[in-house]
Amino acid sequence: MDPPPINYNVYFPNGYINYESPICMVISAVLWRSFYILIRFFFPHVAPEFSSRILSATHGLLSAFLGINQCFLFDWPFDHPEWKTSYIQSFIMTMSFGYFVHDGLWMLKYDRKGPIGFQRIQKIFKCLFPDKTMMCHHLLCILGLTKIIFKGYSGGQATCALGSMEITNPFLQGRWFLRTAGMQNTPVYKSTELTFFLVFIVVRIVIGSYFLNIILRQSKNDWDFIIMSLGIYILSWLFAWGMLKYVWKHYVQSRPDEKT
Repeated sequence: MDPPPINYNVYFPNGYINYESPICMVISAVLWRSFYILIRFFFPHVAPEFSSRILSATHGLLSAFLGINQCFLFDWPFDHPEWKTSYIQSFIMTMSFGYFVHDGLWMLKYDRKGPIGFQRIQKIFKCLFPDKTMMCHHLLCILGLTKIIFKGYSGGQATCALGSMEITNPFLQGRWFLRTAGMQNTPVYKSTELTFFLVFIVVRIVIGSYFLNIILRQSKNDWDFIIMSLGIYILSWLFAWGMLKYVWKHYVQSRPDEKT
């Protein structure tokens, strides 16, 4: 007797990969880890953080481009949290889930204060719990993405918010690479730094406040989604407060002999 045919729809519904499956989520983390190892192979003489930041910049560009596109659907996604998660939205969230898992484990191994390099300017920022803030950020992202991936709806507002937040990442990584290259006193570095701060405040605080207001007023949102949104918003304020203190010290009250 011939064996029964394999039901490919379990893993490839409608001919596509099922990114909502736990297998794909694990594979996503493995692929990000493999990408990191590949970068380390081609750049063996640089610090591990160099490779990690290339990874962060890659994820930032991908998630920002793909996620922001989800903000411009047929209707505003924040008005319809009940919308079923689309195929591309599942892909974006699974991709980002794997990245945050990899980067969180990387931080635990190398004891970095955060994927945006706050460890070298910790005394400048002096955020509340600077060594735990980014880990909390990653943990909230992992929990939030996992919840939305498995429940199968609200993917539109999740990917739109993710893409909007990650738009600051390329400026952040560019700032770190310029600093590492010893260009912190150049106009290019200063403009990149100020652009990053400005975009962060506008996106994470101004637009983030608008997003949060919609989420809180939308009765169709789950309570856990609201709590995680509040958590990300509070963490954004912690980072923003540190940035404002940095700008005040180095651009408003700066001295000629003060090092940046």
